[in-house]
Order: sequence, then C-alpha cells, then structure tokens
Amino acid sequence: MPGASSRNTGTEQGRRGRNATADRALDILLIFDDDRLVLSAAHVAARLEVARSTAYRYL
Repeated sequence: MPGASSRNTGTEQGRRGRNATADRALDILLIFDDDRLVLSAAHVAARLEVARSTAYRYL
C-alpha cells in the first residue's frame, strides 16, 4: 500500500534523527579528556565545525 510505505519512511527518518542527536552528543563528550575537563562553546563549535550559536544549543 502506498500509505504504508510513507508511514515507514517517517518512522525511519525519526530514528535517524534520534541517532544523529545521540551521535552529536557523543561527539561533544569525546572532546573532553583528562587534560580538558572544561570547554567553552567556542571550542566545541570549532571542534564540531558548527556556528557558536549551534554549539550553545547543543550544550
């Protein structure tokens, strides 16, 4: 059925969105290490190659 495939596509896109969010959160956590316990939004933005406003939103 055509309607069924569009529902599945929406569900799959939702899963990808959640995974992308989790992946981004892990990317941020992996920036931290024993020598770098505190990070600025500017540093996070530079490491993730996003705007500083986006880094603030992530944090």
